[in-house]
Amino acid sequence: MAGHGGASAAASCSRDLGSSQLAEVLEQQQNERNETWTKQCIFCPFSAERAPLVLHMAIQHKFKIGNPDNLVYVADLIELLRSKFNNYCCIYCERIFKGQQVLKKHMKTKKHMRINPKLPLYDRFFISSYTPEQALRENEDSEEDPTGDTIDDWQEEPKASDTCCLCLFCDMTFDSSVLMLSHCSEQHFFNLTAIQSKWELTYYDTVMLVNFIRSSVKNNTCVQCYTIFASKTLLLDHMTHLKHFTPDSILRPWNSEKFLFPVLDPDPLLFCLDPNDSDAQEDTPTQISPTMDPPTHQPQAPIQLL
Repeated sequence: MAGHGGASAAASCSRDLGSSQLAEVLEQQQNERNETWTKQCIFCPFSAERAPLVLHMAIQHKFKIGNPDNLVYVADLIELLRSKFNNYCCIYCERIFKGQQVLKKHMKTKKHMRINPKLPLYDRFFISSYTPEQALRENEDSEEDPTGDTIDDWQEEPKASDTCCLCLFCDMTFDSSVLMLSHCSEQHFFNLTAIQSKWELTYYDTVMLVNFIRSSVKNNTCVQCYTIFASKTLLLDHMTHLKHFTPDSILRPWNSEKFLFPVLDPDPLLFCLDPNDSDAQEDTPTQISPTMDPPTHQPQAPIQLL
């Protein structure tokens, strides 16, 4: 019984400590979202602010740092990863190579274009590491060999069979993004190319728009009137009947850092978007909201349909 009491007291202390640390890192995370800084990509000369830089590395180099809502001390993390890469050290397995080209080939071939969740070095950069549940789980598993990763941010690379392109609005899949976008234009009255031109969307605007639509549909929410439905079938019926396939171009509810990151993993549509389409607008970068705030003048209040 004494042993159980000691374990209970340790668990209580762990919870208290975890809660205090979590509050601190959440405050730090919010401060970082309000900061403005520009850094160069770890792998190429491209430079950008926090969210576009992480997106660039994910899209162009297939290197995933993690979900933005789970990241903290991002600037320090990027510099740590850059230091490893510049010293020809694999970010995942920490093996040392003779040069960057050999290192790049290794990381791509071995699917090491990611952070290793089993390396304690990276714990401080992820919010999930500060949760009481995570701390307790680590204590319970400290005497056991790890059997696998449990956090979504550490998912393995997707299989090739998962790379078909899913429609933005229905469950149909296509062999290419071109076919999918043609289907959206013909069946769902949504012409992405025309919208990009009419609304003068930058590359990042388009990425956020696509991910906003995918997120809304995933949550059975109309992209135009924000009505919530009990199923995707009811949502599609509603959107088809009212032709609610196009979000509000004035409110731009997709203008949030949250939507710079893929909803689908992988999403072939994001890989077919051309970052060079925004070159003419680099001097006036898109202003991205640090958090997802609901539109203040919605056409109607969200309605939960059961």
